[in-house]
Amino acid sequence: SFLSLKFFGLLMMEGAMVFFTLLYVLLFFKSKRENNLTYISWGSFFVGFGYLLKGPILHIYIGLFLLSYLYIKMIRVRKGKLHISFFLIQTERKYIFTFLFSLIVPILWILYLYWFLDSGKELLRFFFITENLGKFYAANQSGLRIWGGWLLYCFPFTIPIIHSFWLAV
Repeated sequence: SFLSLKFFGLLMMEGAMVFFTLLYVLLFFKSKRENNLTYISWGSFFVGFGYLLKGPILHIYIGLFLLSYLYIKMIRVRKGKLHISFFLIQTERKYIFTFLFSLIVPILWILYLYWFLDSGKELLRFFFITENLGKFYAANQSGLRIWGGWLLYCFPFTIPIIHSFWLAV
């Protein structure tokens, strides 16, 4: 979005997160177009390396992308009635399960830190507890404010999503 491009330099490591997210999306659709799981497997593997730069938030964004893709494929409104096709989960299953390849690099990295470094446990505690979860408790912010920030940050996409949701209800 325009906001992410405008504040790109101010946001720490956001460039890497955008790169790995777009790389995954590109390889996902290339895999769908050519009906070849190699591309999506490599995309998932690269997301694992993106974890080393940005952490678990990258997996959350890719998970949201996959859920959005399934939502678009599964839910249709025809003649004013909502139709949900659960059959598509069976056909898209192989693309969703290849996302598990993205966990290989983070698991290997966490195991290495935990078992082979003396300060590895402290680093993991700092990263997962102090750095990530501590952000939400250090500042006196409500969860609603965080969701509002996401909506504002994704503003070009927010209006069509809210409109589609309003029409579906």
